[in-house]
Amino acid sequence: MSILIGAAVFAEAIKMLGGITIISNTLAAVKSAPIITMALMSMITFFAGMLLGSGNASWYAFGPLVPDVTAQMGVFTATIALPMQLSSGIGRCMSPVAGVVIAISGMAELDIMDIVKGCSIPAVVMYICNLVVSYSVV
Repeated sequence: MSILIGAAVFAEAIKMLGGITIISNTLAAVKSAPIITMALMSMITFFAGMLLGSGNASWYAFGPLVPDVTAQMGVFTATIALPMQLSSGIGRCMSPVAGVVIAISGMAELDIMDIVKGCSIPAVVMYICNLVVSYSVV
């Protein structure tokens, strides 16, 4: 629960400091802004999921920022939000602090880092497929 509260405070701080306005204005001037924004925001939630061990915490931290960014770019919110949400869950499977990784490590009597290494290649492939499919569908 404290991770979710911290994530919400972080997102609100970024809004109050004007970070979203700066990012949105910069990306609005770029021709392929939706693709770049989708990739960058998805990468942020992917790595946040890896670091926090929770896909929900990273989504709740950065998800509320999406409507402001997409409104300034003139893009559907789902174009950016869908791959972000999926990327946060994909990043979670590579987290050594995720509850599921710790539980499987204990049950299988394996080192946590062996499980994370085993998940890394499929997770990166899933992340790339997520971006490709999300861009082509939405």
